[in-house]
Amino acid sequence: ITLHLGYDLIRTVMQQLIEWREAASIWRRLVHYFGHPAPGNQLLKVPPSYNEIASMSLTTLQRLGISRKRGAVIRELGRIGHRVDTWCTEPIDGLRERLLNIRGVGPWTVDHCLGFSLGASDVVPLGDYTLPHTVCWALAAEERGDDERMLALLRPWAGQRWSVLRLIFASNLRAPRRGPRISG
Repeated sequence: ITLHLGYDLIRTVMQQLIEWREAASIWRRLVHYFGHPAPGNQLLKVPPSYNEIASMSLTTLQRLGISRKRGAVIRELGRIGHRVDTWCTEPIDGLRERLLNIRGVGPWTVDHCLGFSLGASDVVPLGDYTLPHTVCWALAAEERGDDERMLALLRPWAGQRWSVLRLIFASNLRAPRRGPRISG
């Protein structure tokens, strides 16, 4: 369970519309260029403060690879990050509503954050481009799927669906790709 829900939300917003590996690279660059040496270890860095994130220009965030729209949400999360950190002990349903009231934070972002950051065992992020394909491949050897099929396959694990998703993530399974690979 996290003590820094605000930072977790920022990292999750970075994952909107891009692959998590690309988002992780962006976060790494942000910490490298704007973070501070960790106490007791000058080789490690801690992230910039919420106030520093809130005051970053959209141009700076764009240079890191963050779209203007996501950059505006990240700046807002920097502005309210300390408050968001105090919410992590609230019951999941109330916390979900609070997080959904933040402009630019939708159900997909909230569900990812509740699962990864707070260990909510039954959340299932809907509306993800690749997750239904991955779940359908992992659980039924079906190359393609949608949210409805994914939920049907996860039904036997009601109450622990996020736990099943975490196992699938950890296995690094991916549905077969279609079409030519994009180089880059």
